[in-house]
Amino acid sequence: MIVTVRELRLRLSEYLREANGGETIVVTNRGMAVAELRGAGLGNRALRERRSSYEAADGTAGGERVGVRALKSNLPHYLGIVRSGRTVMVTDRDEVTAELRPVALDLSRVVIPDSATAEEAALMRRALVEDPPPPEMMPLLLRGEVIYKGRFRVFPPRVKSPPGEPTLSDFLREMRESSH
Repeated sequence: MIVTVRELRLRLSEYLREANGGETIVVTNRGMAVAELRGAGLGNRALRERRSSYEAADGTAGGERVGVRALKSNLPHYLGIVRSGRTVMVTDRDEVTAELRPVALDLSRVVIPDSATAEEAALMRRALVEDPPPPEMMPLLLRGEVIYKGRFRVFPPRVKSPPGEPTLSDFLREMRESSH
């Protein structure tokens, strides 16, 4: 399920119930995914451990903890923490109920443009793993609108001319010749 930051703030309790039911809530701001809200993976088991002993669902050390009310009133602050790569545990009466985490990069959904050469496709796959793109580039990658070769090396896909049609080079050469 995809919701905006505004929707999350207005109906946070409802979305927390959805997350605890196994739904992943993707939070967007101006059309860009900024965070995921997921159930804490604890099932019906109550968690009343000391704050320093909690681990996130992915096995990493738990991040900052925040109550539902504080999250609702300070949502931009906590989304900033998530944007920096840290996980925020959401608590209800000192019980961890959900996690607000960075958006997971799903490389299997990235489209490699048909016009990419085999070398470009291999370079793009390697760059996606070794040098992940910024989140704002993901919509372009998912639609196959760019060839990604690592941070600061992004190119539009090649446009192939239909057979028998002049190429861009032919067109430019013709323009230069006609101007002389």
